[in-house]
Amino acid sequence: MVKVKVKQDVSNKPKFNLIILGFALVMVFVNIGTDKISNMFHGFKGGTSNSSQMESILSKEEHKLTVDEWKKIADYRAQEFYECTKDLDMDITKFYLYESCATSYNNNWVRFRDGLDERANLNYDQCEILKDYWHKTGDVMTEKVSNLIKENDKKLRPNRDN
Repeated sequence: MVKVKVKQDVSNKPKFNLIILGFALVMVFVNIGTDKISNMFHGFKGGTSNSSQMESILSKEEHKLTVDEWKKIADYRAQEFYECTKDLDMDITKFYLYESCATSYNNNWVRFRDGLDERANLNYDQCEILKDYWHKTGDVMTEKVSNLIKENDKKLRPNRDN
């Protein structure tokens, strides 16, 4: 008698389930991050007069902005960065949120710098002072955010360093 080999049907169901599970996890992380990112783009929770003042400054053409208005923009962008990152801790799964906030802040820096260099009606020294102001404000805010993230992590895991 001749034996006939029959190819067994290999189901792709386990692979399909893993793909669906992976997609669901990605969607959960994206939804968690969307709240942070939307807060970042909607600005910080200042008073209504402050936010309306910032809206009017941000809507002005760059060649009409004064030095003080440029400083307010730098402060506003630093505050946005703070608001975006203030609830984060050192959990590696939330690191992409920090990266998103930092990327947005760096993109705002490029727009700020380009606005000063290419469109602002300010002299060279004023532009350099404003760029230094952005960096000093950013350094202070980055230090503040780093300390806050460490503090949030200690609240969540108080026994970690013991």
